[in-house]
Amino acid sequence: MSTVSQVGGPGAREQAGVRIRAFPTAVAGTLACYLTLELWDVFHYDWLRSYDAWASSLYADSIQRHHALPTAATSDVWHNPPLFYAIAAVIQPHAGWLGIEPHKAVQLVSVFCGLAVVVLSMLVARELFPESRWVQLGTLLGVAATPVLLRGSIMYHPEPLATALATGGLFLAVRAACRGWTRRLGAAAGLLLGLANLTRTWALAEAVAVAVIVAVAWLRSRDAGARRFLACFVVVLVVLSAPWYVRQTVRYGNPFAFSKPDPYQWLPSGRPVSFFTTLDAKDVFTNPYQPTYANVLLPVVYTDWWGDYSRYFHVPQTETDAPAKLPSRYRGPMVLQSVVGVLPTLAALAALVGLAFAAVRTRSAALGIALGAGVLVLASFVAFLVHYPKRDGDNIKALYVLDVVPLFGLCVGWSSDWLRRHSSRVVLGAVLAWIVVTGAYDVSFLIL
Repeated sequence: MSTVSQVGGPGAREQAGVRIRAFPTAVAGTLACYLTLELWDVFHYDWLRSYDAWASSLYADSIQRHHALPTAATSDVWHNPPLFYAIAAVIQPHAGWLGIEPHKAVQLVSVFCGLAVVVLSMLVARELFPESRWVQLGTLLGVAATPVLLRGSIMYHPEPLATALATGGLFLAVRAACRGWTRRLGAAAGLLLGLANLTRTWALAEAVAVAVIVAVAWLRSRDAGARRFLACFVVVLVVLSAPWYVRQTVRYGNPFAFSKPDPYQWLPSGRPVSFFTTLDAKDVFTNPYQPTYANVLLPVVYTDWWGDYSRYFHVPQTETDAPAKLPSRYRGPMVLQSVVGVLPTLAALAALVGLAFAAVRTRSAALGIALGAGVLVLASFVAFLVHYPKRDGDNIKALYVLDVVPLFGLCVGWSSDWLRRHSSRVVLGAVLAWIVVTGAYDVSFLIL
């Protein structure tokens, strides 16, 4: 006889059944809402408003029509790895049978990549915290409600595909750390992260994080399984990624060669201290869009993550560059988004510290992989901005750290579970009420 039957009888069994059904219902409902919102937005969003959209289409055309990678004379994004553009080149000529514009079909690929990021992020949380439905559901909701993911996933841009592939690779690495190192998981993780590297070079940081953490785990434990996982991971990753980096080195003298179509726009390498320390809190909560506080790190990334700093999503195209001060109908929602982002951002930062302490204390390779990947992506982004400083700061985009969204969601989920376990019902209820209210603003902002 089951424990539920012995202790609680039919009433207890019914309550347990409701709890068991509530979780998958919440997950399915969240995914359905996310996909519905994305499909609505993608058919209300002009593909040409995506970052570097025209240059990206020229890259795809070069592959489709000339069966060759573009040069600097062909496309301004010649420096990007080719996988996304190759997929676009395959899809676009055959999109007619769907009855949609060819570029729109590629946007739909980005939509489903965004959905994959949401699902995979929750699966990472499930591996790390299998007993906590709060962490799992909090991660799912945190990722699904992150504006930069929803905005980026309707664009004609390689970032969503790269993030989906990289998150898949991280999930497999975390799964191996939790359940046992195997050659198959090592090869599969190397495959996904290798393909991510062929889409966006940010994924290299995540691959390095996986390799370093697994190597440390192997050196500490001398587990032959970890050694085999690492060997398979590195071999597959190198076989897939190395040809691209070798090509760039041979042709351009740098494996990370980068386009500078307008030399006047670029400054010598380096950034002043104010670039990293300026907060401009007043403007963040009054005029959170370009050109306000241009070319400073934290205000731009924060308002681009939560709102529409670059005016590429919420603001009509006629208002993209001018006037400097937007009408209140467009400015107001972005100001609210700055407010919406305060609590989850602070909670995620606090959780990042807590998870880092937990990873060190427990020597958890799985947590180390999840945290290390996100931290190295952020470090790579900052290094990129230091090495390639642009006068107008146009290369400071939250989309470029889209790979951090799974870690952000995990931190939000962990912090919600910590709050549930360590606070009174009154405090928990107040926080949840605030989240519901601000979440409603967040969703309304994201509906085009």
